[in-house]
Amino acid sequence: MTFPSRMNLIDIVISQRDDTASGTIYDGDFGEPIANEVDLTSVTLQGQIRNQSDDQLTSRRTGDAGNSSGNLMFKQQYLTDQGVTLKKGDRITSVGGITFDAEIIEIRNTAPLRGGFLFAQVFYRERSDTHSST
Repeated sequence: MTFPSRMNLIDIVISQRDDTASGTIYDGDFGEPIANEVDLTSVTLQGQIRNQSDDQLTSRRTGDAGNSSGNLMFKQQYLTDQGVTLKKGDRITSVGGITFDAEIIEIRNTAPLRGGFLFAQVFYRERSDTHSST
């Protein structure tokens, strides 16, 4: 049985992180490790975006996670068919052909059905390279 699609699908490009594939970056002057190299693999997926920041994320013992900038919805079966596993820390680089700079901060499985889930709800926060204090 197939379910009708009522989602407004657009192309979403996500760069997936792979911290284990490369070695360590060393400081040129002191020879100390300063970071791990990260391989990014871009994948284009069909999904729906909701660009609102009223989503309260999971509360944790260390404090509330804060609000997201919005969320993406993907069909679980579509992600499985594409062989994609989204992870916290993956970057969203393009939405509908428009450059976008956000990081996945939480993933929830939603709409339970017959022992599985129909959708993956992916929360993101827009990245900012500059920080300012007020």
